[in-house]
Parts: sequence; C-alpha cells; structure tokens
Amino acid sequence: MSQACASSAARNLYLTYDFGGGQTQLALFYTVQGDTLVSGAGLKGVVFVPNVYQKEFGTLNLSLSRVLGKHFKLQLQAKNLTNPDIEEVYRSEFIGGDVSKASYSKGSEVSLSLSVHL
Repeated sequence: MSQACASSAARNLYLTYDFGGGQTQLALFYTVQGDTLVSGAGLKGVVFVPNVYQKEFGTLNLSLSRVLGKHFKLQLQAKNLTNPDIEEVYRSEFIGGDVSKASYSKGSEVSLSLSVHL
C-alpha cells in the first residue's frame, strides 16, 4: 500500500494583547486544519484499500505570561483547549462517500513555567 502525506491549507486566527506596558501578555491562537490525506489508496493482498483522510478540525491554544521583577517571567500555556474528536475516514468514488475508519482525541495540555533571566 502506498503512503502519502498531503494537506489542504490551514487557517489561523490569532489575537495578542499586552497589558501594563508589556509586563503581561495574553495570546489566543485558533487553527483549523483542513482535510488531510493520511495514506493513499492501494492493494493489501488482493483487497483494495481506499485513501484515508483525516477530516477537518480546529484547535485553540492560549498563552499568558507575566514579567515578575527584573529577572523572572511566569508563563501559563494551555494547548488544544477545544480537544476535538479527530476522525479518519476511508474516501473513494468506489465506496460512495466517507466511511469511518477511526475517531480519537489528543487531549489538552497545560503547562506553567518560571524562567530566570540573569
């Protein structure tokens, strides 16, 4: 079976805002990833396997940082806040529309960091 990795365009929307003269920053990032070809059609033995696509989904990330004094910076990051279901489908003109292959979610991530700048 052949393998491929092609993608349609991603669409991004972001908003950043500085509070208190740059001491605090807030950033929101929303990305929509279009349908993506995961693997191309082919034969597995004598069985035809159609193209596999990952269907379009959106993600939301947040970043909040604050300068603390002269040498410290505190940062909170939250990734994949929408935690969408990501669906993979078989797609071919021979099977008449999308047929579900798998569905999963990646989960969300949250991190908190304190950095020191000497």
